[in-house]
Amino acid sequence: MGYSLVDPIVLTGDAMDQQELLGFATKSKNAHIAALIHSYRLELAYRFCEYDLLPELIGNVQSLLKTNPNGLTLQRNALFEGLAAFAVVRKGKKKRKWRKHADKIVKKVKGWVNNGTPNCTHVLHLFEAEKLELEGNIDEAKKSYDLAASKARRMGFRHDMAMAMERAGEMFIAVGDNFWANHYLESALNSYIEWEALAKARQLYNNYRKHISDDFADRLRE
Repeated sequence: MGYSLVDPIVLTGDAMDQQELLGFATKSKNAHIAALIHSYRLELAYRFCEYDLLPELIGNVQSLLKTNPNGLTLQRNALFEGLAAFAVVRKGKKKRKWRKHADKIVKKVKGWVNNGTPNCTHVLHLFEAEKLELEGNIDEAKKSYDLAASKARRMGFRHDMAMAMERAGEMFIAVGDNFWANHYLESALNSYIEWEALAKARQLYNNYRKHISDDFADRLRE
């Protein structure tokens, strides 16, 4: 995610080749490897706003995770499966189906939090913000995005903190509040740069340049 400029959601580079590894996983019937690849691709497709790919990737991950119930993989996948479902609802595609799917993921994460899983608390706040935004409750959604970002920072999930602030910025763009849009998007960009997710940082800057100070251009050229 940090440096790819060609196709950041294809897991091919110096370290690995996506198609070769998927071929190996299929041939060796290794569901664990296949599930990880599709789960990472779901995360990247969401982060890089490739929303048309999300329904298919959710389906791929769901079918594979049934045979690979690994704790951390399930929790990280739930974050992006839930966010992907909310994103599809916002885009107006099969709203009833994907809202139902999002609610199912929210219920699952809430169960983990109630059972004492601390690294899911920020995920639950982020989902709550998404729900409130869909309902048009912008003030309460802002509070939940702030809570999600704060909890993510305290738990060391800087990448999730950046994502919560990015979503808050996008929400304020949608309602025409440039002050808060600028604030959240610049905060998100700063966090992505500190995380060294440069491909994502450049995409965010290019997508929302009018909401972001020109000072960031020099930092992105470094």
